[in-house]
Amino acid sequence: MKKAIVLWLTLGLLLLSACGSKEPPSAPSSQVPEEIQEAPADSPPEDSPPGPQTIEIATAEELLAAAQRINQGREEELRDTYLLTADIDLAGAEWTPMGMNLPLKEKDGEWEPGGFSGVFDGQGHTIRNLTINEDQARALLDQPFGLYTDGQLDGIGLFYRIGYDGVVKDLRLENAAVLAPLEGRQYGVSAGLLAAYCHGRVENVSVQGRVQGVSNVGGLVGDVSGRMEDETASLCAVVNCSADVEVTGFSDMGGLTGFLYFATLRDCSVTGSVTSDLPVSVPGGPSYEGESPLNIGGLMGHCLQGRAENCRAGAVMFTNVSSRCVGSLCGLAEGGTIRACSVDSHINANWEAIDAYYRMDFEPEVERS
Repeated sequence: MKKAIVLWLTLGLLLLSACGSKEPPSAPSSQVPEEIQEAPADSPPEDSPPGPQTIEIATAEELLAAAQRINQGREEELRDTYLLTADIDLAGAEWTPMGMNLPLKEKDGEWEPGGFSGVFDGQGHTIRNLTINEDQARALLDQPFGLYTDGQLDGIGLFYRIGYDGVVKDLRLENAAVLAPLEGRQYGVSAGLLAAYCHGRVENVSVQGRVQGVSNVGGLVGDVSGRMEDETASLCAVVNCSADVEVTGFSDMGGLTGFLYFATLRDCSVTGSVTSDLPVSVPGGPSYEGESPLNIGGLMGHCLQGRAENCRAGAVMFTNVSSRCVGSLCGLAEGGTIRACSVDSHINANWEAIDAYYRMDFEPEVERS
């Protein structure tokens, strides 16, 4: 018989500090990036199509070409629709994440983060054997990428970034491995089998495989972040998705997503395992002495003004080292809502449904089976 468990914890600033609360992401700057100001305007070819196109993909070669097109395309090409017309095997392919393009200029003249801003429709097909191993990840993370963070790429996955207008749907990933190295930069290296970052919408997507990263690590998406002004968190959403995954990381990590901010998870489920571990320090890199993994959850690691509805977490939690804010559903929740969610308590008998939450808008509704 299911019994509703509501865990009340009154947390102050001290607990927030202990659990690794972080400031909300800053709003995208309206200032045009220097790289774009200085870049000469390219004249489109005379035969360039006037608007978005629909592009069919049936082979690994065509998918690799699509990734290159998305990453190098002009603004008017970034909103194209891509349709998978067959299952695709990426075994042996060296993958570069899609959505590594420049910021987009909105109609009102403001600039927003780039990323894939079209529609990627799997049409029920499967991409198998997507692989980004640690050596490949190091090469990707070390390449110049001056518009973000410290001049380097800061995340890996099938997609790097799904933009605000981006939609990915009706897709399955099987036997995927996205493995960011657990050394070097402590924060800002995100990982997810589908995407490192999502600001748009993901629907009817399932993933199976292994993912590893440092911060903002999720089986499906590392970081799901909407706009702060979207109070209903309806524009940025992950709906009817599932993950059967092995997730390993350091902070803000979960079976489905590591970080949820002004966004919605609805009708999603997770199986597999989530393991907290310590990255290995390297000469010249940050020191992890005295640090411990934090914000670790079976469904999501850190929820900041996010919404989770009708989701189920069945991931086994492992803490190889002393860890903070660990929960079989959510590690740390700050604001937002958790409704009609459940956890498989028999696989996580030692963990509470929610380890810590602070200033939630509503009482979390979590059932144990």
